[in-house]
Amino acid sequence: METTAHFDNIQQEVSRQLGAATEEIVIAVDWVADRVLFDVLCQQAGRGLVVRLAVLDDKNNAAQNRVNLQRLRDIGGDVYLIPVITDHEPLMQHKFCVVDRSLVIIGTKNWAAESQSNSVTVITDATDISTDYLNAFNALLSKYDLSNHNAATTQIRAELDTLRKLV
Repeated sequence: METTAHFDNIQQEVSRQLGAATEEIVIAVDWVADRVLFDVLCQQAGRGLVVRLAVLDDKNNAAQNRVNLQRLRDIGGDVYLIPVITDHEPLMQHKFCVVDRSLVIIGTKNWAAESQSNSVTVITDATDISTDYLNAFNALLSKYDLSNHNAATTQIRAELDTLRKLV
């Protein structure tokens, strides 16, 4: 396991790690407005990778100046909107990404274009830690009864991948 901290060029580092994915990207963040990172997610989903994104279902993610989450869905990515039940309930506060079940990106960066000066830590060859984060992601979906939300999409994607391999 190797751990590296990044305080500069965070967008470039995260983009590089997402672009190197070969199978799956799983992300839980409050908000997504960074168009560069979102474009990489869409590109990877378009290549057939499993892309699963959990974000808050709030006015910040729905704002017109934010990314179009439906675009990722249309390409085949899974987008889970975590409900904000009351103004008094704490926000989700997750900021993690798991790439190919072995690389974990964690830190203070929300995936918003204006949050360039935060930090992230990249942990590679981290199968055990990535499993913990994937379990946290699934627990988040279960908490809000979203775990089967995109089951049909996932099944269709698996069948298409099988067909691609046969062709």
